[in-house]
Amino acid sequence: MTKFVDTIYAEAVKNALMKWNNRLTKEEAIKKTENLGSVEEAEKEVVYGSVDAAIKGLANVLGLEQEEEQEVIELLTKNVKEQDKINDDLKERIKTLIEEKGIYKIILATLSNIHDEWVKKNGNKFCARDKNYQFVPLALLPFSEVESDLLFLKPILNALSFEINEKDLEREFGYYRNFYMQRKYIFNMEFLYNFIKSGSIVYDALKNVTTNRGKEGGKKELIDDILENEPDVARRMVVQIVEEAKIFGNIDDYSKTL
Repeated sequence: MTKFVDTIYAEAVKNALMKWNNRLTKEEAIKKTENLGSVEEAEKEVVYGSVDAAIKGLANVLGLEQEEEQEVIELLTKNVKEQDKINDDLKERIKTLIEEKGIYKIILATLSNIHDEWVKKNGNKFCARDKNYQFVPLALLPFSEVESDLLFLKPILNALSFEINEKDLEREFGYYRNFYMQRKYIFNMEFLYNFIKSGSIVYDALKNVTTNRGKEGGKKELIDDILENEPDVARRMVVQIVEEAKIFGNIDDYSKTL
């Protein structure tokens, strides 16, 4: 079995540990990652499934055939020292597809896939902490959240010899958000409120997602039902999104309606 420390998962864990714990140095993160020892143990330290979602999401965005997707998955989960043995034809195909579609469009589409998977698997965090704004499409998140999802995609792109300029990505994310909001008719805070309140009707990742509001053994409720029946939840999410993502104007006027 390939040692966990020699895989892209280890790189993702190391980056995540440094991101989530500002006091952890790079050397400390590397040491902690080495001590994890295997993929199974690593699941306790980081949302391991996010790396898999990134690999599969990237393959899906690129439109790879199932056989090609499997080849990429097998390669990326091997020892990093073996990753230069990637099939030249496949690597050229991936490079061509990325160039045709645009690297940042592909990155954002893949990050959207990662985020959607997180939403589906973390319903119990809804109404359990003051971060309900995370349960919206990627385009409505602050860029800091996008950077968090990037932790899981970056090692994959690096393994495929692609570099990411995060300033360029942030600029492209701004275009991505503006286009999304225009397409969804989100022109002001009231439109945003109605969008959020619509739940899975407008954001498919929320479909059938339940929450116990962070209470172990608590009653399971559909997030859709909470958004529909508890308007203050959606209103609070609007305030959070406007404040965190820096969209629209003065939040004070809207806050008066809370």
